[in-house]
Amino acid sequence: MKNQASRFQTENTASGWSNRILALAVAGILFLTLYPFRFSLHTNLPLNRSPFLLVGRGKTSGPFDAFLNILLFVPFGFALSQTLREKGKSWATILLLTMAAGAFLSYCIELMQIYIPTRDSGWEDVFTNATGAVVGCLLFGMAGKSILKSASETETRFERFITLRRALWIVPLYFATWFVVSAPLQAESRLSNWIHDSRLVVGNDAMGHLDRAWKGDISLVQFWIRALPSNLAAEITSEKLTSETASSPLATYLFSGNRSFEDQKRFLPELTWTPSMRDVPNSGVVNLNGKSWLTSQTDVSNLIQAIQKANSFSIRVVCTPAEVEGSEGRIVSISNQDGLANLSLRQRDGNLVFWFRNPLSARRDLLFLNIPDVFALNQLRDILVSYDGSNLSVYIDGKRDPRRYELTPGAPLARLIRHIKTNELEGYTYIYYALVFVPGGVLLGIAARRLITLGLREMLILVLVIVMPSILLEMLLVRISGRAFSLFNVFLSALFMIAGLVWINADRQRPQAARMATDQKRQPSGESRFQSL
Repeated sequence: MKNQASRFQTENTASGWSNRILALAVAGILFLTLYPFRFSLHTNLPLNRSPFLLVGRGKTSGPFDAFLNILLFVPFGFALSQTLREKGKSWATILLLTMAAGAFLSYCIELMQIYIPTRDSGWEDVFTNATGAVVGCLLFGMAGKSILKSASETETRFERFITLRRALWIVPLYFATWFVVSAPLQAESRLSNWIHDSRLVVGNDAMGHLDRAWKGDISLVQFWIRALPSNLAAEITSEKLTSETASSPLATYLFSGNRSFEDQKRFLPELTWTPSMRDVPNSGVVNLNGKSWLTSQTDVSNLIQAIQKANSFSIRVVCTPAEVEGSEGRIVSISNQDGLANLSLRQRDGNLVFWFRNPLSARRDLLFLNIPDVFALNQLRDILVSYDGSNLSVYIDGKRDPRRYELTPGAPLARLIRHIKTNELEGYTYIYYALVFVPGGVLLGIAARRLITLGLREMLILVLVIVMPSILLEMLLVRISGRAFSLFNVFLSALFMIAGLVWINADRQRPQAARMATDQKRQPSGESRFQSL
């Protein structure tokens, strides 16, 4: 009976781990392939082809991308093979069904990717993903039993080790380790590497190359050393003067067509024409013809020092482009003559492109925010860009652009294995919180198995253990970056922790034979003798 119970227990644990791996694999596949989950049904397909043919927009992928596509589906094929084996399928059937399931799941994903503007689809991904599922199936055939047995034994040993008393220091130590790691990662978002010998240039950068000169009219440039609240920023760019007055900018250049232009707040140096212009028409705006631009007479090191100290800034520009197609001009920049920039707001065709210096963007990663279809010929645009130490927001004519640019510890972590991209920054944030709190939830879930009863007091303690690390981590990141406290991040952290707790305890039903064996051990000796007679 003991051997039978042990065998049932082993099979049940293997089944549980395969189900956990399958759930985790599907969740990972859907996140990594469908992020950022912004669908557009107005996608134009090439030559009006049917979307079911997976005709993409010219997808290019190399050997490394193919390897990642294969690797992504290996856990899926591995876990599905165990599920099919439990149903008594032959190895040939398991291999065929696993390949078909991998190809079908991949095809559905590629079909949905057609309607995600930042994604593209193609049959090569279906092939590589199906190959990954087959590799997972073969891996299960070669080492499936040993892998699942090792996972089961590790879980059992750890469950025996992590008593409630030990959990009182293991769980805090785990999160304390992550806090220590997260502090320098979040510091990567600080404006610590700005170059002080830089000048403010309107209509170009400090190098003064003609191919970077901007053409159009500009009437206003303003700076703040803080991030503006969303409602105030929207009101300012809606031309509500009362809101502009209440915002108290640090520097304001209100152009009127004179030969020189002073900061109305007397904080920044005067701007002059470069090269100098003799005849300048008097008007309410400055006309930049691509041959001359405005440059501060001295370095704006006082502005740079103030921005670095605050670790935040806002910049507002009111301008009207004189050309759209073929434009690659710098509207406003803070840069030096060596070609190094701290901040650059430019027009690329009809797109608005913004870049600012930080330890992440100053490397090879091209972390610039590109907002398409902002500029139209001879149409006025009121633009405000605001950075709070972690999150960058853009407001155009009173409306906030929905694109997100956020620098959390997830971005430096992602940079360890790949070049990070602006449109993936939000995804790095989710991955970071998952890496921190899902294993924390697993630890808590294993420790919670020791609870004999789950009364009100135990529930309150459990909730406190789930919420406190989320709050403490958020307070740490806020302290380092200077941004506002985010209840959403606390909720996201707690949600991932609950997910880890539920995941590790899912599918843990003890088989009936094992329960019977345990119950017989607990029976009095007299009753056992009676049953044996």
